[in-house]
Amino acid sequence: MVQNIFKYLSNYSTEPKKIDRLLVSTFLYTNELQVKKNKFLKEFIIKSVDENEYDSLLDFISKVSSFTPKLSVEDLIELFEFVISPSDKEVNGAVYTPKYIRTFIVKNIFDRLLEKKKKLSEAKFGDISCGCAGFLYSVTESLRDHTDLSYFQIFKDNIYCLLYQSDAANERTSFNHGCRRYHKKK
Repeated sequence: MVQNIFKYLSNYSTEPKKIDRLLVSTFLYTNELQVKKNKFLKEFIIKSVDENEYDSLLDFISKVSSFTPKLSVEDLIELFEFVISPSDKEVNGAVYTPKYIRTFIVKNIFDRLLEKKKKLSEAKFGDISCGCAGFLYSVTESLRDHTDLSYFQIFKDNIYCLLYQSDAANERTSFNHGCRRYHKKK
């Protein structure tokens, strides 16, 4: 992710909810997604009536657009990981795990399960400190690629997580799951 985007976020606010609103709104606007029923995500959408925040959103979208026309779920995970508070990083050991490492881990897990003749559709995956859910995102996408399971089935039967972090981290995990489902439906 381009450093000027991280710098912008550093200067934008120290309030997690304000940054989360900016990131979620940017994801939704750049992907032309509309939230109709999800009350949780609706609370984090910056609208034109929110004058100062809306101006900042347009400015941030402009910066993001110089890097990518649409903010991907991977970009969103990286941005959420960037804004994890230093105390959460120190206390919980929170670190960003790049996609290529997550892909490597998931591939090896899937290969071992298949070697043991296990059905991927019946496997359970957990992340006891999932932060922004990057690992669970990689597992979910791989399960979708290798099985006929829907996202609903995967979240219901295959994915488990525990969060020992601030409410902001819990919200970011929910954003990632919610935004991904909106992104995939389109």
